[in-house]
Amino acid sequence: MHARWFPPVVALLLLCGGGCAAYQASQQPSKKNLALCQQGVPRANLIAEFGPPLYTEELSDGTLTDIFHFRQGYSRGAKASRALVHGVGDVLTGGLWEVLGIPIETLASGSDVKLEIGYDANRNVQWINVIQGDKIIARR
Repeated sequence: MHARWFPPVVALLLLCGGGCAAYQASQQPSKKNLALCQQGVPRANLIAEFGPPLYTEELSDGTLTDIFHFRQGYSRGAKASRALVHGVGDVLTGGLWEVLGIPIETLASGSDVKLEIGYDANRNVQWINVIQGDKIIARR
């Protein structure tokens, strides 16, 4: 009886690399250090953490303004725990967990954050305007 469903389930798991939801959980965006969002932090530190700015404008007084856009993700521990839960779910349900696991991971793919950051003449943060992700920034 089990022999009928076993080959398709094994094929599905192998095709998905041992579990699509587990893989998706492990590939979610990493958690960014939002403590850097404060006055006096060098611009280079922000770029190292958030990636290159989406847009940079040099103002008439020589100072810069950057717009950063990134997804606030999850710690390594959280991603590993979620992947483990999905893996166990796959094993216990013979792969049927993927029907729930994949949509869960698709919906839980981090939160969009957009920041406009102005710098002083020394390229240190002078001000921050949260364009998107107010709740995420407030939690830091």
